[in-house]
Parts: sequence; structure tokens; C-alpha cells
Amino acid sequence: MRILLIAMVLLSFSAFGHNLKTEGLYKGYEVKDSVGNTLRTKRQEFIKVDQNILIRIQFNELLNMKTGDVKVEEEIDTINLDKIDPEMKFNQTSDSSFELIYSEFTLTFKLMENTSDKSPALNDCKDLLIGNTFIQNEIPKDKDPTLTYTYQENGLAKYQTIGSHSNWETPYSIIDFQGYVFLKGISSAPILITSLGKKRILGLEADYRFDPKEIELVLQ
Repeated sequence: MRILLIAMVLLSFSAFGHNLKTEGLYKGYEVKDSVGNTLRTKRQEFIKVDQNILIRIQFNELLNMKTGDVKVEEEIDTINLDKIDPEMKFNQTSDSSFELIYSEFTLTFKLMENTSDKSPALNDCKDLLIGNTFIQNEIPKDKDPTLTYTYQENGLAKYQTIGSHSNWETPYSIIDFQGYVFLKGISSAPILITSLGKKRILGLEADYRFDPKEIELVLQ
């Protein structure tokens, strides 16, 4: 009984009298203004809860105005709920969701399902991913893929239209965040890698506009 009680304490923490689950990863959704309207603001954010600390990663796509090049950049910060910024309010809406409220907008976060287990090791993900070509399917598969993706060692992903000579290259990033490995390309939602097989990668496509979708990258 005592062991069960300790486990329950480890899986949650007290935030202003409420229990927030700490096992898993929280995903940010669309940004709302002060009256609840959705803003045309693209924020790809995820948060890991560690007791009273929120550890946040934000994926940004930065445009170089001189060259026209776009690159993926990650920004990581922490929010201490015991010493929260006066310009921010933390509002817990359930044991698996909360809001970060600023003067002009609100960010909503919800716990992602199937994220209690962390990703495979970063190097294992890179070994399977880099230098290989994949197609991407939703699970269950709803349509035939139209592109192949080759993740090259130079940090560029080559997109090839299936059945055509049309192709292009854009930067991509693969990063470990608190034991969760993300694959992020330009103008595409981050993919949280959940497991590896010999010829496929399973993951969650985590677009800020929608609930996560289970996907697979199949080696070609």
C-alpha cells in the first residue's frame, strides 16, 4: 500500500491544489486571443512536467532575409510554477491539461496519449533514419503515399514525387528532448518517434492544429 502511494505521488504533483499528470508529454494547440478567437499564429510547442517545473520546447522555422534559406531551430526554456512570471498565469483545466495565459493570448496544452514510454535512443533513431529513403503512411492507412523522403547526412531532406522526376530539398532536424526524439522538417508537423523496427519507424505526427496522428515511416 505504501509503495502504491509513493508511485501515485511520483506520477503527479500539486499545482495550486490540483494534481497534474507528470508521466508523458504535453502538446500545445492553437493560440487563442483574450476573447477566445483562434489566432493565425503557428506555435509548435511541447512541455514535459517535472514536479513544479514545466520544461518547454518550441520548434521555429527561421527565414534568412538575405539568402532566402529557411532552417529549423529549437528553443528550450523552463517555467517554475512556484516563481511564475507575473505576466503569465497558469490555469489547470484537468489532471491532463492546462493553459498558459498571457495578457493578449492563451496557450492550451493537453497530455498526448501513448507517451508514457519515451523514444528509442537518439543515435538508434539517427542510424535508421539518416541516409535512407522512406514513405509515410497514417495508421490505419487511408490513402497511398505521394512522396518519398530521404534524410541525408548534410541535414537536408530530399522529397521525391512518386512516379515523377520532381524533387526538392529542405532542412530537417532530429533532436532529443527529455528522452523524446522529434523529427522536424520545413512546413511539416513534428513527428515524435515512438518505436523502431527493422524497416519502419513508428511515430506521432503532432500538428498544433489537431490531435496527434499515429504514422509510420516505411523503409524503401
